[in-house]
Amino acid sequence: MNRVVCRAIRDGGCYGIHRIESRFIHKTQIHSNVWLTIKYSIGFHTRIYSSSSSSSGSSASSSSSSVSSISSLISHTHSSTLEALEFRKSNQILTSDGTPHLHSLSSSSVESSFILQPIRREVTKTELAANTGLNLRDIRAVDASFRQEAPAILVRSNAVILKLEHVRALIQADRMLLFDPVHPAVRAFVPELAARLGSGSSPLPFEFRALEAVLINVTASIHRHMSTLAPAVESVLDTLTSAGSADFGSESVQTSLDRLLPLENSLNEFLSKVTQLRNAVNEILSSDEDMSEMYLTSVLETGHRRRQDQHEEIEMMFENYLKQIDSVL
Repeated sequence: MNRVVCRAIRDGGCYGIHRIESRFIHKTQIHSNVWLTIKYSIGFHTRIYSSSSSSSGSSASSSSSSVSSISSLISHTHSSTLEALEFRKSNQILTSDGTPHLHSLSSSSVESSFILQPIRREVTKTELAANTGLNLRDIRAVDASFRQEAPAILVRSNAVILKLEHVRALIQADRMLLFDPVHPAVRAFVPELAARLGSGSSPLPFEFRALEAVLINVTASIHRHMSTLAPAVESVLDTLTSAGSADFGSESVQTSLDRLLPLENSLNEFLSKVTQLRNAVNEILSSDEDMSEMYLTSVLETGHRRRQDQHEEIEMMFENYLKQIDSVL
């Protein structure tokens, strides 16, 4: 979102109301009563968070019961089932049950084919950790029950784990697991992802196709959010900046004042998400080791890791999408 709009909503009475369009970048003068209302509605409101705690018994039996409950909780957490859609790289087109299709393409006619429809999987965290060699804490990023997890791109020796906006995924050299498939945004993403992974003309390895598909979808999502938030902010600012002394008590001005705080909350939440997303991408760009280890197909084919300075393709990819994210802030 235009920085001018962000300042107008975030700082209100401190700096003055600015319009969203560049032709209105100068500060505008509005009635002092409106100014005061904006100042106290936005500049000095306080958010109050509350927390509750429960007391525990001090007896030995209560302590034993607590330990048992904790052990049961840990066991349940590790055995909880994760639902995912699996996209697998193959020289054959597979049916939904994982068997070769009768009309599979030979490896000579196309370099690598991918399943046309993803296979739905259910797997526990323990099984996933055992199959991939990942730590359980890494798998938390793809667990949809942790809704407040910050955006993350975790690079491991044989996998890349993504938690970016609505996308939670585990990418390896020959397959991708897309978690939380019941999420509406994830369901809408599936056809796009399948098309990109199944493209036989792309020179990129499987893991790069998957990464780029996720980055395209996520950046498009935040731009769509911005396009819906911007008109609402512009409408409120237009009403307030054009209001004179006689208009202070008008219904339109009062309605705009009532919308200011909810808009500020929405804007701050949106900017926080985008900033966290930017930080996750920038963190990868700051690590030569992480970028070089993302070449999973190269490691699978050669058995050797690339040098830490050999990551031009992935670096250019992430820089491109970092610029797109920056255009929102």
